[in-house]
Amino acid sequence: GGQTQLDDLPGRLQDAGEPSQPTSGPLATGNVGQKVLKMQAVQIRCMLGRGGETINAIRNRTGADIKVKHPHKDPWGEVSIVGNIERTEAVIREVLANKGCPLPERGEDLPP
Repeated sequence: GGQTQLDDLPGRLQDAGEPSQPTSGPLATGNVGQKVLKMQAVQIRCMLGRGGETINAIRNRTGADIKVKHPHKDPWGEVSIVGNIERTEAVIREVLANKGCPLPERGEDLPP
């Protein structure tokens, strides 16, 4: 009876066969943390994409939980990442650079 391990898994793990799910998310690596990135409004708009499609693609690629806090008229906002910080930040930087609104390197151009 070596087949009993499957019965011990939570149901959501057995059902996690959707191709859009990351094959190695933050839970698989153990490299999990939390970080808040400061971004300009234009960068936040770039990262969200039309109808949220870009941020959803980033979430799918990284498996991270990404939340955006940006008051409507504010020139700056905050993006909090929970998951594999290094990978998620790298993907966000790559996406923003490809869209022509790159993030400054750490510490540059941040609000006071």
